[in-house]
Amino acid sequence: MWIAGPIVTSPIALGSPLEVAAIPTGNGSLSRWINPGTGDFEQDPKTLQLKGMPPVRQRVQLIMRTIRGSSTVLPKLGIELPDRMDQTFEYTVRRNVRAAYHQLTHVERVIRIDQLLVGRLSTGRATVLMVYTDLTTGLADRVSSEE
Repeated sequence: MWIAGPIVTSPIALGSPLEVAAIPTGNGSLSRWINPGTGDFEQDPKTLQLKGMPPVRQRVQLIMRTIRGSSTVLPKLGIELPDRMDQTFEYTVRRNVRAAYHQLTHVERVIRIDQLLVGRLSTGRATVLMVYTDLTTGLADRVSSEE
């Protein structure tokens, strides 16, 4: 969950079910699985090894859950959020989300952003939901700033 300025998040419903990539549980050549709700790695109770997830999915999730400038290792990683929720808020967030994913969408071309929703809540909080296609697998997936 984002914890910065006026931005915290909650889910947005798309109105129709979305088929998303299955979450693999094996370890293999996969990246470590990050629980979308907690941000923690998890262990497979049967194998006692860390669960795995596709590397592209992990990178997408890390970008969505990171405030730009908050990482000391990769200070340019993540999404830059506006300080205020004015009339340009949704546009600014969408532009900043697209900029955060530029490496994956235009340089490496491993994802395509299919839908980007920015919602404002009456509590003064906001949420971002991105539906994307992993071009390495051809599967649709989604990531939320809250999950």
